[in-house]
Amino acid sequence: MKSKLLEKVLNQKISKALYEYDNLYPNEVKFTDMRRLIKWVSIEDSIFNAIEHWASERGLIPVFHKDQIRNQFIKLIEEIGELSKAFQEHNHSDIKDAIGDCIVVLTVLSCQLGYNLGEIMDDVLSEIEQRTGVVKEGIFVKDK
Repeated sequence: MKSKLLEKVLNQKISKALYEYDNLYPNEVKFTDMRRLIKWVSIEDSIFNAIEHWASERGLIPVFHKDQIRNQFIKLIEEIGELSKAFQEHNHSDIKDAIGDCIVVLTVLSCQLGYNLGEIMDDVLSEIEQRTGVVKEGIFVKDK
């Protein structure tokens, strides 16, 4: 189930994509190639944009004083602690919640530092898809 904010951001991106599609292909029958249109609308970016919008509305970004970044990092450690506790208790609902909270805090922290988390994830994916290695005890260990 999508949040209302995510739905709003998705609708804005879809509207923009439709507008661009119509301008790029004015003589074509509209919506004949939905796959091309769908590629223009990145759900992952929309999720990060929705989180950035949420953080901006609450004054977390932009950074107004130096302690904001430090405090956000401390918040990340707190959320990782909650994740650890949920794992120890085998509480799947809390695990899911804590993972989401960590992603939100990392998104806000990346914005405070001037980074785009979507771009970071694209870069990381490009890097790790080239890695070779083995899985040992459930953890990927890359070749040296």
